[in-house]
Amino acid sequence: MILFFIFGFILYSTANTVSGQPNRNSSDERGELLFVQLLFRHGDRTPLSFYKNDPWKDQKNWDHEPGQLTNLGKQQEFELGLYIRDRYADFLDPTYSENDIYVQSSNITRTILSAQAFLTGVYKPETSPDFWTSNLPWNPPFTVHTTPRKVDNLIHANTKCAAFSKHFDAFLQLDEIKEFDRKHKELYDYLSLHSGDNVEKMSDTVPIRDTLWIESIHNKSLPDWTKRVLRGGDLYDNLEETFLKTFRLDTSTQFMAKIKGGFLLKDILDRFTNKSKSLLEPDRKLWVYSGHDSTIIRLLNSLGILETVPNVSTCVLFEMRNINNVPHIEIFWKDASAAAVPLRIPNCGLSCPLADFYVLYKNVLPTKSFEEECMVPENERSNAGKNASKFILQIIALSVLLKQFMY
Repeated sequence: MILFFIFGFILYSTANTVSGQPNRNSSDERGELLFVQLLFRHGDRTPLSFYKNDPWKDQKNWDHEPGQLTNLGKQQEFELGLYIRDRYADFLDPTYSENDIYVQSSNITRTILSAQAFLTGVYKPETSPDFWTSNLPWNPPFTVHTTPRKVDNLIHANTKCAAFSKHFDAFLQLDEIKEFDRKHKELYDYLSLHSGDNVEKMSDTVPIRDTLWIESIHNKSLPDWTKRVLRGGDLYDNLEETFLKTFRLDTSTQFMAKIKGGFLLKDILDRFTNKSKSLLEPDRKLWVYSGHDSTIIRLLNSLGILETVPNVSTCVLFEMRNINNVPHIEIFWKDASAAAVPLRIPNCGLSCPLADFYVLYKNVLPTKSFEEECMVPENERSNAGKNASKFILQIIALSVLLKQFMY
């Protein structure tokens, strides 16, 4: 569904132009900029869960419910929006229009609110035709599109797929996986002893590491035992290794990469293709995905260019440029506190012809529907995926009602 949100938070004093980065003009020495697609992770959030012995697990210690975007997270996404506005100052129109930009989010509150904060950095709210009052402290008149989680095979990408599950379960039985867990048994035993959780495999370390990382960001004093697994501790590298390894697992083979990252990659490439052939309608300039660390990891691991787990508000930018009448794609990685840096595309370089992507990644690009790729028997297939777009609704009724109350 398409959600129109009005939510409250105070804009920070950093609503100034971001500096210290090259301006990506619509045309420069690298060719004319034609289209941009970007994927970012949501901003800072509260922990999704707490380990058994966590001294901070009581909800009274947190301003938001578990897994929710914090005010710091809103600030981070707002600043990312400012960065994008500055980077593409000569490319994007200053006035918000859905004919220029489309924003797609997973159907989870923290990513939807992140998208709203991001848009407020890119566009001043009063430039939107849906802006209707300045009497509210926070009034983002921007549309964010979402799809129900059970049919979202692009961003959330946890849609049920029996063929994937069977393949993944078999992969976990490989000797290399078992050897990895044996190698990290000291870490698992240490975490089990002190956290109170039962840690037997690499994926069991993820919620503990995630929670400790967030608690440290929010200046929560951590138990002494955590010193060994935090930066500088003798088990820190082991914990980080298991964290990244776990996230990489479900795109470790071509088939798994096709199911978990291939549909998003195809969505991006096909849109670039339509744009290059003047078939994109409306003829937009910017397409935005608001997602998760897993979204970025699956996509970049499928491309063979993943190096690290993305922090909150990390952004991956895909730019299409016209070079000698041939559309080329460049990919950039942007951490929250740094300018975007180019990523080298395997077997192609920093700037790769769009057509080459279809050749390089033919084994991870799906050629059938999601249900067909998942080998669902035809008589068991639903129309959910096909009809998902029909259920995409725009909840502007709230805005209309509020307008009516003003008269």
